[in-house]
Amino acid sequence: MPDNRSDQARKPEGRPLQKRALEKRNRIVAALGRMLKTMKFDDVTMPALAKEAGVAVGTIYQRFENKEALIPVIFELYEQRLIDFLAEEGRVEIEPDAGLKPAIERIVYTAWAFTENEGHLLRATVLFARQRPDLIGDKWNGFIEQARQSAIQLMALFPEEVKVEEPDRAAAFLAYQLNLLPMEYGLFRDDGIGALYTHGDEAFLKDVSRAIYAYLTFPVDR
Repeated sequence: MPDNRSDQARKPEGRPLQKRALEKRNRIVAALGRMLKTMKFDDVTMPALAKEAGVAVGTIYQRFENKEALIPVIFELYEQRLIDFLAEEGRVEIEPDAGLKPAIERIVYTAWAFTENEGHLLRATVLFARQRPDLIGDKWNGFIEQARQSAIQLMALFPEEVKVEEPDRAAAFLAYQLNLLPMEYGLFRDDGIGALYTHGDEAFLKDVSRAIYAYLTFPVDR
């Protein structure tokens, strides 16, 4: 018999299907995040991902044409973890009355905590942001600009202590230091220049904080 129900009456039938499709996609995304904790993206296979997610291999290919299509998912995972981190344990409250040095230390230690917790996603995101910017999109540049703006705001809180001139230049360099130093050491300490530093994590974080503080407060030659 023909279905004489109105389109509005038939719509609810599609909602459970959409919900199940979203649930399966979320399972795939979560499974990829778990796998990246123990292996590089290059070593992830579609059959292994399907097994980890508890879905059929064909289900993955229905949503992701090939493995390359999973690269934006890595950034999606990274973005959500960063948002969650900054909203909770990564939230830094700066107290201007306490001075610039403790503020820098809090920022450095916070950046380190995120690198330690989510280094597997950070490594993959940084890699593909450079190799495949066409798949990551403009959001990565947005994070870079946000880091620069945060550096400007930090310096503005301590006008009596900050001695550097050219605020835009100083902000760019400060953002570079705050992000690159913990990232390089945290992600590549065994196979990069970070391997040269063998004095432990706590000493490293203190040295980074001192270096940034010295840069900002060193008197400018006139």
